[in-house]
Amino acid sequence: MTADPPTPVSPVAGRSPWRKRFVTLLLMLAVGALIWSQLPSGSFPTDLTRVGMGRPAVVLTQDASYISGMEVMELMNQVREQHGAQVEFLVAHLGVPDGQRFAAQQGA
Repeated sequence: MTADPPTPVSPVAGRSPWRKRFVTLLLMLAVGALIWSQLPSGSFPTDLTRVGMGRPAVVLTQDASYISGMEVMELMNQVREQHGAQVEFLVAHLGVPDGQRFAAQQGA
């Protein structure tokens, strides 16, 4: 009786099962970092009841569907760095009822 010759082991079969998971995790982290880097820096309060409370307020009415609104928010962020101690910076989102009501009241 002769023994069967050993079956060759393919290089793919010898790889660690954790390698694929690790690469997948790295890819997900890279995509998450890219998405995070594209988010606007700094957030603005949306509490429109602050208007008329004795402190000057700048209110940006914006629709999140338009990219130009994000560009204006970046410009507003620069101004906020200089004047944030003296002025309230707020955002009225036109996609929500409070923002729509505020824009209608102010004629914006």
